[in-house]
Amino acid sequence: MLLGEILFSSSAAVYSPPMSRGGKAAVFGLDVLQAEGTSPSLAVEIQHKNLSENHSTSWASIGSFSGVTGTGMITAKAENLKEQIRLKFTLSGTSAWMRVQMVPVSWME
Repeated sequence: MLLGEILFSSSAAVYSPPMSRGGKAAVFGLDVLQAEGTSPSLAVEIQHKNLSENHSTSWASIGSFSGVTGTGMITAKAENLKEQIRLKFTLSGTSAWMRVQMVPVSWME
């Protein structure tokens, strides 16, 4: 059984599927199950946009997780969210990879 998504170091970012906002603010959680390679470092950015910007490819950053270099649970809070949200993952390091699992979002009004 495979738990979580596997991210490999690359010059390209990986994006989560867009989700609809469930509140004006939220706490996002990420559980890093494995981190391998030389100096793995994961940057996770919370991005958002309104539905009216559907044809636009410009998502705006509204928050981020602190630099992730090892295993464990991390959280980040974002406020004043627009209608659609996604996460942008950028992994760096030499032959680096991480297995990550998103925790259900805790929405707040």
